[in-house]
Amino acid sequence: MKNMLNLIRAKRYALKFSEISEGIIKNGSLGIEELQAIYENAKNEEDVAKNAKVFDLSNEVEIYKKERRLFVFEIGMRNQILSKGIRMLSTLCSHLAPYWLMPI
Repeated sequence: MKNMLNLIRAKRYALKFSEISEGIIKNGSLGIEELQAIYENAKNEEDVAKNAKVFDLSNEVEIYKKERRLFVFEIGMRNQILSKGIRMLSTLCSHLAPYWLMPI
């Protein structure tokens, strides 16, 4: 998430990838080469967000086009991470529920 936010922010200020590569977090969901390809193939911050394969930021892109506020991307990513965590926790609880009901 942080790498994608940094790429979006850097694209807004028209920085070169070489200027931000030191700040890239290693061992993220996407490799450095993939992040660089996304960044260099994007014309603007909306393109970076659209090509974020880990997140679906299409709704956030539309909001950003109107409001021009970068935090909409962070909120969108955080919401998706939270939703995934809730789904995983729900699945885990449903698998463990029969054990909770067993007498000791």
